Amino acid sequence: MIKKEEVKKIAFLGKIKLTDKEITKFQGELNEVLEYVDRLKKATFNRVAGKSPRIKNIFRDDESKNEKEVDLDVLIQKNKEGSQLKVLNVFKKEK
Repeated sequence: MIKKEEVKKIAFLGKIKLTDKEITKFQGELNEVLEYVDRLKKATFNRVAGKSPRIKNIFRDDESKNEKEVDLDVLIQKNKEGSQLKVLNVFKKEK
């Protein structure tokens, strides 16, 4: 069972200010969560062999569709202004 001091410490670590009423409320809620976790620890889960779905890759291979290979380093050097990379304008300018 979680103590009120532990709830206060958790609140302090989370930088949350709690009233005494809230501490009591969260103490009960945290105890319920911990009891549920204990029940999950005790539960047994049996896998049924052969019943899981088969997983296959449905995505295409990563292939370049552009016949002309681009050297990224050369491209970056050509479009550099000082320490910044020059790119196309992506926003419309309002007049």
